[in-house]
Amino acid sequence: MVNINYSYRGECFLGETLRIITAPVKRGHKSFVLRHEIIKQDGSTPIDGLATCLIMDMKAHKAIPVPNWIAEHFPD
Repeated sequence: MVNINYSYRGECFLGETLRIITAPVKRGHKSFVLRHEIIKQDGSTPIDGLATCLIMDMKAHKAIPVPNWIAEHFPD
């Protein structure tokens, strides 16, 4: 990840049933953005935000194009 931006609006406690949603938002040539939400049983969203991810060639230490198996999950 190269950038994480989450908004904290409330607490989550041990033992609570939570729904975690991760959804594709936007894709660039070498990066993509995912939206994350934590939703409580009462429907409130105590935490949500965006994470920008980058695909790296670990040997070359350089960003590479987003692979098709990831890209296919994003809207055009």
